[in-house]
Amino acid sequence: MIFRELVLANYMQDKTLTDSCNIKPSVSYELQIGINDQEQQFAWSECDQSADGKVMTALARYIIGMVEEEKLYKELPDIRGY
Repeated sequence: MIFRELVLANYMQDKTLTDSCNIKPSVSYELQIGINDQEQQFAWSECDQSADGKVMTALARYIIGMVEEEKLYKELPDIRGY
């Protein structure tokens, strides 16, 4: 399912992303993808409202949502702080 979302996000194409943000605190994303000896690395913030930023944020939220639904994740202790 994640690979399908990566393909839909056109993950192998170069992206124009920014990690600058005036919101404090803000969410920053970093995604490293390695498939079939090809590797891509992306970094951006929640403030990136470009087309690429929106696609990559949606992809990150999808992956995070999948992880948060896992039983092992739900059994972790509550987070304290940031």
